Order: sequence, then structure tokens, then C-alpha cells
Amino acid sequence: MKNDFLIISNMFKSITNITLPECLNNHDLSQEISSSWYEFSGSLSNWPSALEDYEYAYNSDEQDMDRIIKNIHKATTYLGSLSSGYLGHGYIARISHALREIESDFSKLNDFISKLPQLFEISQIDFERKKNFAEKTHIKIQQLIKNIPDGEDKKQIYKLSLLMEEIILNISDVSFSLRSINNSVNRLNEQIKTINNLYNDLVESFNEENKKDIFTRNYRQCMVYFSDFTNKFNLFSYDYKSFSKNNILIIL
Repeated sequence: MKNDFLIISNMFKSITNITLPECLNNHDLSQEISSSWYEFSGSLSNWPSALEDYEYAYNSDEQDMDRIIKNIHKATTYLGSLSSGYLGHGYIARISHALREIESDFSKLNDFISKLPQLFEISQIDFERKKNFAEKTHIKIQQLIKNIPDGEDKKQIYKLSLLMEEIILNISDVSFSLRSINNSVNRLNEQIKTINNLYNDLVESFNEENKKDIFTRNYRQCMVYFSDFTNKFNLFSYDYKSFSKNNILIIL
């Protein structure tokens, strides 16, 4: 499977490794080449900060999810007993404690996931807006090569042309990878919103039952909410870890 982070990071490195040769200043098209290159060279300027912000939160998110899953298992055991009519000592308190821990970790996870689209969307918008300047730069370089005599200037400008060709060949892959990342994080964001709503329904139902007389409580509806919450959170956890695994962290 292609690593989208790596594809984009390689493009960023290719851009930053290019320095326009000084000999360009000796020729008429230098201003146009420099201008169009300047536009394209900033097309991924926000990528490093997006990657660093993602990397910073990555490890804590994994830990948060693992703790949530452990607390889900605890709460499931006790809630299952309550929904079957067993009134074990301290079960309600233990479930309440597990739910509070889930809420605490989920809140941190929710905060980060909600910011993910902002992190990567800016990079996608910038790249799509500026990517055509790469082709414009290359066209001007090709025109210049045709109109200057053989010599050291032509050799240096020809090397620049080869580097630009390589960049242009990879532009469609970078665009695809940026779209793929944004589609993934938007899907994760929608999942987390759904899970958050389910959690609120679960807590509300649980609290309502606890207000009733001890012999009239029925936790089966809570169990339905909790089962749905658990299934959707497990799916989210799988999708998030797959996204992270397929896009290993890249150090620029």
C-alpha cells in the first residue's frame, strides 16, 4: 500500500532541494522562471507543521484509545450483569467510574481528531492552487534551453530541467495522496461525532435508570446503547490505527 505521507514528504524534499542556478540571471526569461518557481516552491510550505502536529499527538492518542477499550471491557461486564437483573454491590459506582474515565480520554481524542481536517486541508488547498506553476516553470526553462548556446549555463539549466521533470511526474500522485489523507480524516471526524452522540445517549439512559427505585431499574436499553457505542468505537479504533500504520510518521 502506498504511504501517502511519504509521497508528499518526498515532494517537499524535492522542492526544498532545488536552488535556481545563478546563471539564470544572465538570460531574458530568468524573471519569469524565478516568479513561477517562487509560487510553486511554496505549495507545500504548510506540510511540515501539519506533520509535526500530527506526530506530536500520535502516541498519546494510541494510549487514550487503549485505555478507552480497557474501560469499555470493564463497563461491559458490570452493565451486562445489571441488564440481566443482577444487583451486585458497587456495580453502579464501578460503571460510573469507567464511564468518567472513558469520557476523559475520549474528550482528548475528540479534540485532536476534530483538528485533523484543518491540519491537512490547508496543505491540499495550497498545493492544488499552486501546482500548475511547476508546469509553467518547466515550459519557460525549456524555452530558455532552446535559445541559449552550448556551454556551462546550458548544462546547469538542463540539470534544473531534469529536476523539474521529476517533480511534474509526481504531481498527480501528491494530489491523490492529499485527497486520500483528507478523505480519511474527514471520515474519522464523522465517526467520532457519531460515537460522541451515542456516548451522550448512553450516559443519559444510565443516569435515568439510576434515579428509579432499585427494583424497577431496567438497564437493557443502556446495554443497547453501550453495544452500539462499543461496536462503533472499535471500528473507529481500527480505522484510525490503519490510517496511522499505513502512513508511518515521516521525519523531514
